[in-house]
Amino acid sequence: MALAPYPFLWFGSRVVWGFGVGGFYILNKAWLAQLTPPSRRGQAFGLYGALLSAGFATGPLLVSALNFQPLPCFAVLAFSFAAAAFGVRWQVGRLPDFTGMTRLRVIGVLPSIVVALLAAAIFGFFDHVTLAFLPMYGLARGTSAAALGVGLSFLNVGNLLFQPVIGCISDHCGRRPTMVGCALLASLGAWTLPFVIATPLLYPFLLVWGACAFGAITVAFAAISDGYRGSRLLACSAAMTMAGASGGMVGPPIVGWAQAVAGPQALVHILAGAFFFLTVMASVLPIVRGASCAESCQN
Repeated sequence: MALAPYPFLWFGSRVVWGFGVGGFYILNKAWLAQLTPPSRRGQAFGLYGALLSAGFATGPLLVSALNFQPLPCFAVLAFSFAAAAFGVRWQVGRLPDFTGMTRLRVIGVLPSIVVALLAAAIFGFFDHVTLAFLPMYGLARGTSAAALGVGLSFLNVGNLLFQPVIGCISDHCGRRPTMVGCALLASLGAWTLPFVIATPLLYPFLLVWGACAFGAITVAFAAISDGYRGSRLLACSAAMTMAGASGGMVGPPIVGWAQAVAGPQALVHILAGAFFFLTVMASVLPIVRGASCAESCQN
């Protein structure tokens, strides 16, 4: 992509890139789930979420430090992927091997992880919608776009600081209560946004709000890891990745249309409603349904 800056070549490159990144993302969650003891699984996925957020925050800083020059930026990206590949190759003997297991289609696991999928989809929705519309909402409420641009970084910093804590809480207090708490706080946070967006409380608020929104998916991954192993776990990981991408894809068009019809405040109503719906669903349904020792250990 750095050496051939032609749109028609970039389309193909991005497809190949998506396969590589998506496949690695699906597998590393499944590896982590099988390598981590149940008593520390929430903490492990909390740390995973923190490192993921650190990567999201570091990327734009690197691009800015390299002055947006295509060749150095793509070179850093290529080096990062190569380092990941060599890291996996170095540790391959210690990683779970999913080959030779009974194949399981992704669609086969969907009915048993409805709440977890909903958590992934709503977080993907939240992530893309806040990235696209939070600065515009701030302008409408009397805050500068620059201040909200910094605020978007605080959403990721909150994940970096608090995901391991949320994971530990889920290990000790249970997955469902922790998810309900995170979803409820994220919903209340959306309602609170108009009251803090033009005040000095904005950045501390965004730290906590972002952590609660991401915390639901941290708990969902831990719950899936508690219930399933082997090929079923791998299928669940793929389904969660697809759900997050789907939520991110539909979020900006929905909120953009709603704001055109009802004004900027539609952002708050939609985000609050989405997380409240997750709160209700997680309260009445198990995060992972129908998992048993026989199912979990069959592979």
